[in-house]
Amino acid sequence: MRRELLRYLLTLDVLEEERAEDHDARMFLGELEKTESNETLWGITFQLITPKNLLAIDFAGSLSYGFDHSFPALTEWYEIRVLGKRYLIDDVAPVEKGVIPEQSWFQLDDWQSPALELGLQDDYLEATNKHRDPGSPAMRTL
Repeated sequence: MRRELLRYLLTLDVLEEERAEDHDARMFLGELEKTESNETLWGITFQLITPKNLLAIDFAGSLSYGFDHSFPALTEWYEIRVLGKRYLIDDVAPVEKGVIPEQSWFQLDDWQSPALELGLQDDYLEATNKHRDPGSPAMRTL
């Protein structure tokens, strides 16, 4: 999972650099108009994984024993930057929104705790819960 995320981020960095290089070349050749939006896209606009981040990821990976060889982050960087591998993010199918159950409370009696604690019971929230008694008027602070 961590390796896949690193691959995606490094690929996005390379794709951004390629986009910026293509955009700058088209601007110099006069193929693009000099508009505010085109000038905003001039050059590299982001870098998700810096060289310091890459070394920190390798260090953290060496502590967790999660990889089978030394310097796994640098290996991924080399494969993506030098060898030209690309790991594109797959399209995700939309999912219908599920039903969230209504908030409820458990009544904890005094006999359940030797310290006579209320547990999850909250008197204020029970008194102000609009779903507890829908016919009653809303509480107001005077």
